[in-house]
Amino acid sequence: MPEGDELLRLALSRPRDALAEADRLIAGGAGPRLQSVAYQARAIVVRDGGRFRDAIRHLRQALRLAQASGDGERVTDVQATLGVTLAMAGRTAEGLAALDAAVASSSGPAAGRALLRRASHLATMGRREQALADLNRAIPLLHRAGDLVWEARARSHRFGVLVNFGEAGRAERDLAVAERLFAAAGQELELAFTVHNRADLAVLAGDLPAALAYLDEAESRYDRLGAYISDLVFDRCKVLIAAGLANEALAMADAGVARLPGRTADKAELLFAAARAAQAAARPEDAAARARAARDLFRAQHREWWAARADFILIQSRYDAGRRDARTRTAAARIADRLDDLHAEEAAAAHMLAGRLATAAGHLAAADRHLARAARLGRRGPAYGLAAGWLARALRARARGDTSAALTACRRGLAAAAAHQQRLGAVELRVHAARHGTELAAMGQRHAVRHNNPGMLLRWSEHWRAGALARTAPPQPDDHELTADLTALRRVMSRLDTARATGAATGPLEQERRRLEATIRSRTRRAAAAGRHPVAGRAQPAGRRAGAADGRVGAGGRGEAMAGGRGEAMAGGRREAMAGGREEAGAGRPADEVLGRLDGRLLVELVEVDGVLHAVTGRGGRARLHEVGAAAAAAREVELARFLLRRLARGRVPGGAEEMLRRAGERLQAAVLGPVAAELDGRPVVIVPPGPLHAVPWGMLPGLREVDWCVVPSAALWLRARELPPQPRRRTVIVVGPGLAGTRAEAERIAAGYRRPVILDGDAATAARVLDAVDGAATAHIAAHGVFRPDNPLFSSLRLADGTLTVYDFGRLRRAPRRLILSSCESGLAAAMPGDELLGMISVLVPLGTTSLLASVGPVNDAATGPLMVDLHAGLRSGATFGAALAHVRARAAGDPVALATAMAFVALGE
Repeated sequence: MPEGDELLRLALSRPRDALAEADRLIAGGAGPRLQSVAYQARAIVVRDGGRFRDAIRHLRQALRLAQASGDGERVTDVQATLGVTLAMAGRTAEGLAALDAAVASSSGPAAGRALLRRASHLATMGRREQALADLNRAIPLLHRAGDLVWEARARSHRFGVLVNFGEAGRAERDLAVAERLFAAAGQELELAFTVHNRADLAVLAGDLPAALAYLDEAESRYDRLGAYISDLVFDRCKVLIAAGLANEALAMADAGVARLPGRTADKAELLFAAARAAQAAARPEDAAARARAARDLFRAQHREWWAARADFILIQSRYDAGRRDARTRTAAARIADRLDDLHAEEAAAAHMLAGRLATAAGHLAAADRHLARAARLGRRGPAYGLAAGWLARALRARARGDTSAALTACRRGLAAAAAHQQRLGAVELRVHAARHGTELAAMGQRHAVRHNNPGMLLRWSEHWRAGALARTAPPQPDDHELTADLTALRRVMSRLDTARATGAATGPLEQERRRLEATIRSRTRRAAAAGRHPVAGRAQPAGRRAGAADGRVGAGGRGEAMAGGRGEAMAGGRREAMAGGREEAGAGRPADEVLGRLDGRLLVELVEVDGVLHAVTGRGGRARLHEVGAAAAAAREVELARFLLRRLARGRVPGGAEEMLRRAGERLQAAVLGPVAAELDGRPVVIVPPGPLHAVPWGMLPGLREVDWCVVPSAALWLRARELPPQPRRRTVIVVGPGLAGTRAEAERIAAGYRRPVILDGDAATAARVLDAVDGAATAHIAAHGVFRPDNPLFSSLRLADGTLTVYDFGRLRRAPRRLILSSCESGLAAAMPGDELLGMISVLVPLGTTSLLASVGPVNDAATGPLMVDLHAGLRSGATFGAALAHVRARAAGDPVALATAMAFVALGE
């Protein structure tokens, strides 16, 4: 091996060591050839840290030294590295010229290296066919020369290009060879690139947890090697957007942009990633600003493939901001065809947009062409995006007036979206995945409302409700690292409480809290779904990241590998029966089965369609459809009612408080039930509200004040809960957290009616002991201070003796309590998500087996809550349901406004 090549390898294996060795050689006055290698190695390390100006300066010096050494091959090698670096710095034309010169002046393995570097640049510019041609020439040259590291780099680059072409099998073979060669050569950084690469095929397969695991593993390896790889930020943003976590992706992309100086290629790409994230987060103005900045940089860098993609975001943002004029329509049609010609991943979405605009303008021939193309392109997308292809087909059929075909496509799309949702292990990802089916379900709901068909509306609504809760997750293996992180978070939160109480500094503790929460989120998102195995280390293949000309991360058409999720599955399907995906859970069961098994109860299923609240009521096997009113007006009344309850919970009792509660309840009833109130006759009621109305204090409604009612995420889940066999074990657990006056006496009075209950209070009420006790219990009662975290509902918590018990902690249970009473503030709140999904305590407990949950939708008065809970348990022991016991409590609270407001703040969730 020529002297000095080891140093260049070290730059892509252990960058910090390479920098130290290069500095030693430069300071030691080595000969011009070896000094040239040292400056080149130094340039590679500082370039990969984002310092392009310094890197170019070092490479100019390396080139002068190489020329002075008289080694032509050394000159070519430095010239090629300079070309790549100029391109990465945004000086694309200059970089390509240098690369062309290096290729022209080389032969044999040197030509293979130069071809690889030029391919890297061509792929970054979107010229993937040319990049593939260069790589197909380079690999045989390098293989015949026995240059195994450079062969591995070339195969890594070809992997990225092949993935973009959808040739996953060939791509995986190249990646496997590259990984083996890098491992044999001890190229640690480039081996980390192969782990990074594996995220891409995982995404294409629809396995987002695996993709996140590979990215986490790659980041860990980069950190150990002291390397900052901006591609990791770009790719993580793509996966987060695909997972529905667009706001998180936007914050990450913006932070990445701020970290990169100048007008480099990487900065342009991260601006593009930020624009995509802002668009997905429904922030069109922010998306347009970032897309415009990215496009201008791409154009300055002569990267037209990228510039066209940024142009599409600008047009989509204009549409999202409400601009549906002829200019927008013309621009959308033009960019759709342009992206199609460029084989860009956004082509399907662009055709979809052009088709929508053409349909709205009555240009049906143009609409048909664009929507047909969107459906066909969707076949190439990842598994999680197949629903979008079916949506394109549904829109096309609707534009033609073929309602039957449109509804069939909607059903098929919902089945595809449900299949993806069921592949996700983390409740957070399952909840966010519901957005893939919202528009498909809405099309069916609109059709049902137009035809005044209550049964059809019930079917369409039930099929896409509570999919994240629709199956019981099996016990997961113990994750000791997650347990340690949750324990550490508990300690930090306790120290924060103390610091706030004493006025001490909280900055370092807040920083540690944020770090731990980020780690916990990341770890739980990697959880595999039922029947699947979590990814560890470098397990299964799935990827995209190429060691570049000099080992730098290569761009195999970044942003293209993880196709945007457009797809179209096989045609066909049942006309009205809901296809696939949720039968195991009970969702998707025929509406007449639910209606026929209400046993005298009144079903009230509320559905929001285009801003209007509708209600399907059912009893005795028959259903009726009602229009309630504006959904926004209902939401306002809910907030006003909850404000009044909060005021009374704090002991601020104005004159005529009960009359105020009565009038507020009447207004709330008119807003959320409207004509349905006439059907309330004192018999039990099952209420199925849409996500935005989950926080309604239903006990305030006059028609429900003395009634046994329960609130459920879907009617099918309610029916499933009723079908569960009786629990053989009857253990009752009562937990009392700190800081609640009189709760020990309350606990003893509650316990007196149960046989051998488990009581945990004082120092015994630690998180570990509470979780162990309630796991599999028949009934659990937890009285503790509660906090709802709207910024991240899964960190909502109850305060125990050793700190906070979060929703994530409950997710570690093997089996949640069948019946759970949370005697705490806001314990029943959850964030409303697309698809009428909820993210909060209920999201974790229901899949783990809780069928009945009593919790509050606002603050409650501590003094009033104790007697209320004693009365509640008396009713439960007599055989009453949660709803009936709560109705009895409300009746007993009459005449005491604070007690009544406290009783009204609690809701009976579930069976």
